[in-house]
Amino acid sequence: MTRPCQKHHVIPSDLSLLTNVRQEINDLLSRFDYPKNTVFAIRLAVDEALCNAIKHGNRCDKSKNITVDYQIDDNRFTMSVEDEGEGFKATDIPDPTADENLTKTSGRGVMLIELYMTKVTYNDRGNIITISKDKTCTKPA
Repeated sequence: MTRPCQKHHVIPSDLSLLTNVRQEINDLLSRFDYPKNTVFAIRLAVDEALCNAIKHGNRCDKSKNITVDYQIDDNRFTMSVEDEGEGFKATDIPDPTADENLTKTSGRGVMLIELYMTKVTYNDRGNIITISKDKTCTKPA
C-alpha cells in the first residue's frame, strides 16, 4: 500500500502555468498504478476543471488565482478547484447535446467532468468544484 499524497497549489489565472500541476498529477497516478482508462478520465476532468476555473471563473484575469487541492491514494483521486469568480449553477448550463448547441466550440466541459468522474459536487456559490474518481470505476459504460 502506497502512502496517500496530498497537494495544495495556488496558481495565477494563466493557462500556461497549469503544465506542472497536470504533470504532477499524471506522475502520481502512475506511481499509484491507476489503470489507463482511469488516468484518461482523470486527466480529462482535471483539464476541464482547471481551464474552466481560469477561463470562466476568473475570466483569464492574471491578478486572480485558482486554488487546487488534491489527494491521491490507492483507491481514489479527489480534487477541489476554487476560483475567485462569481460562481455558476451547473443546472444553468445549456445542454451541449441539444441540436442548437451541437456545433458550438465550447460548453461540454461540465458534461464531460460529470460523465467521467465517480462524484462531482459544487459549493453553493458555484466557484468550487470537487471531483473524485474511484481507481477501479469503469464509468462511463
